[in-house]
Amino acid sequence: MNLAEEKSPDQEGYIVATKRLTKAEHWEDFEPGELIVFTEGKIAYSNKRDINV
Repeated sequence: MNLAEEKSPDQEGYIVATKRLTKAEHWEDFEPGELIVFTEGKIAYSNKRDINV
Protein backbone atom coordinates (compact mmCIF):
# COMPACT_ATOMS: atom_id res chain seq x y z
CA MET A 1 0.00 0.00 0.00
CA ASN A 2 1.39 3.37 -0.98
CA LEU A 3 0.01 5.85 1.55
CA ALA A 4 1.25 8.78 -0.56
CA GLU A 5 -1.47 7.81 -3.03
CA GLU A 6 -4.13 7.55 -0.31
CA LYS A 7 -3.62 10.79 1.65
CA SER A 8 -2.25 14.29 1.32
CA PRO A 9 1.13 15.16 2.95
CA ASP A 10 -0.55 17.16 5.75
CA GLN A 11 -2.76 14.24 6.84
CA GLU A 12 -1.77 11.88 9.64
CA GLY A 13 -3.17 8.52 10.56
CA TYR A 14 -2.57 5.00 11.81
CA ILE A 15 -2.57 1.57 10.31
CA VAL A 16 -4.13 -1.11 12.48
CA ALA A 17 -3.69 -4.65 11.20
CA THR A 18 -4.39 -8.07 12.64
CA LYS A 19 -1.07 -9.40 11.32
CA ARG A 20 2.41 -7.94 10.77
CA LEU A 21 2.53 -6.28 7.35
CA THR A 22 6.29 -5.86 6.97
CA LYS A 23 9.48 -7.03 8.63
CA ALA A 24 11.22 -3.66 8.27
CA GLU A 25 8.78 -1.72 10.48
CA HIS A 26 8.26 -1.89 14.24
CA TRP A 27 4.97 -3.65 14.90
CA GLU A 28 3.49 -4.33 18.30
CA ASP A 29 0.87 -7.04 18.55
CA PHE A 30 -2.42 -6.49 20.33
CA GLU A 31 -3.36 -9.03 22.96
CA PRO A 32 -6.38 -11.20 22.04
CA GLY A 33 -9.51 -9.15 22.85
CA GLU A 34 -7.50 -5.98 23.51
CA LEU A 35 -8.91 -2.51 22.94
CA ILE A 36 -6.36 0.29 22.54
CA VAL A 37 -7.12 4.01 22.39
CA PHE A 38 -4.47 6.27 20.87
CA THR A 39 -4.10 10.00 21.60
CA GLU A 40 -1.55 12.04 19.63
CA GLY A 41 0.23 8.87 18.51
CA LYS A 42 0.59 7.32 21.96
CA ILE A 43 -1.44 4.65 23.72
CA ALA A 44 -3.82 6.42 26.08
CA TYR A 45 -5.78 3.34 27.19
CA SER A 46 -5.61 -0.43 26.94
CA ASN A 47 -7.91 -2.92 28.61
CA LYS A 48 -5.07 -5.49 28.69
CA ARG A 49 -1.85 -3.66 29.60
CA ASP A 50 -0.55 -1.11 32.10
CA ILE A 51 -0.10 2.31 30.52
CA ASN A 52 2.02 5.03 32.09
CA VAL A 53 0.34 8.24 30.89
